[in-house]
Amino acid sequence: MKHEKVRTTIELVGIFAVVGSLLLLTWEINQNRKLAMAQVYENRSQAAAEHFIQLRDSPYFAETSLMLAADASEAEVNEQRKKTYLRWWMNTQDNHHYQYQNGFLDQEYYDKAFKGNIRLAAPMWRAVGIEEYRSSFKAEVDRILAEGNDR
Repeated sequence: MKHEKVRTTIELVGIFAVVGSLLLLTWEINQNRKLAMAQVYENRSQAAAEHFIQLRDSPYFAETSLMLAADASEAEVNEQRKKTYLRWWMNTQDNHHYQYQNGFLDQEYYDKAFKGNIRLAAPMWRAVGIEEYRSSFKAEVDRILAEGNDR
């Protein structure tokens, strides 16, 4: 009888250990998936950022810009360079927000650097007609701009 109780207890502990291991494995797989998705987003963001900066600094900007007419004035070219730079800012901040949403950006950086960058750059990119791509990022930009500089 006592032997049977010990055996049952050992079997229950084993079952709980297996279930616990499966739960831990599931959590770990989910974390790895989130990390992989964040890395893909980071890679895409970095590729876009490099493209925007290379385009902005290119001596062939007027010839290669999809937004300029062939006979664009120097002022139009410079305005488009400014928009390209602001698009880089928006893209970079969108990536930071995505990283923050997924737990890969610390709160202190988010509160100080990220929010400061949004307060500085978002009004400028919006003023030239650049819109945020992701609705969650747009909502966060709206929220940060609404809270003002007093935070």
